[in-house]
Amino acid sequence: MEDVHHTSVVVWNRSSPHKNSDIQQLEKQQRTTFEHFQGLPERAANVGVHILLGAEPIESLLDKNQHSLFLNICRLKGSTEHEILSRQLAMSTPGGKSFSTTIQDVLRKYSLPSARTLLNDPPSKLKWKSMADKAVSNYWHKEWTSQLSENPSLKYLQIQRRPTKELHNIWQSVRPREHEVKRAEIKVRLATGTYVQQTNAAKINKAEVTRTCQLCNKADENLQHFILDCRELQESRTKGLQMLKNILERIHPEG
Repeated sequence: MEDVHHTSVVVWNRSSPHKNSDIQQLEKQQRTTFEHFQGLPERAANVGVHILLGAEPIESLLDKNQHSLFLNICRLKGSTEHEILSRQLAMSTPGGKSFSTTIQDVLRKYSLPSARTLLNDPPSKLKWKSMADKAVSNYWHKEWTSQLSENPSLKYLQIQRRPTKELHNIWQSVRPREHEVKRAEIKVRLATGTYVQQTNAAKINKAEVTRTCQLCNKADENLQHFILDCRELQESRTKGLQMLKNILERIHPEG
């Protein structure tokens, strides 16, 4: 009887909804940490911050905890825990706050097998890990792709094939050298639309800041001018293009 009571308490505690204020605090801390890692300002879009690091949101990590608890109980056939969960699934109703209702919502969210299917025939730990990782990655790839399309400032930011498992190419190509890290910080600001150019500064301080590029004094400094047109950056641009050409020739020697 003592074991049954303990199990019931554990299942209820783990399935109780997290307070929104707690989740928001965790998300804020995670976001601040990720921004500091990359030298990004607070105004950077949340989706861009995560894509660049290939990092799962707090929401995803909490969902994985639910997955883990559920599958552990599924594998305890004949146990009190398994019996309690089976009864909860039979009696659960949409919109309820029980663990069984919560886990069914989470599984549907990631297009995973139903709770009843998993309870009756739980996969091995290795198979489940592969299945769940793929489902979570696919979900966030779709979710973040949608968010990118709705945010014009992120139109130059590409999403990785496995967005919650892979660093963005900008960071993947950086060696642990100070000057390379600083260059990457400029790149991620450009990719997230947070690099302050003269045209941006002029919009904010119309009477005090000129739109003209401070390097060449020939044209307005916008993204195209900074990356493609500014004459003062032509030498660096040429070196970069030559490096890229050499890399492509090594990969595809026949052209």
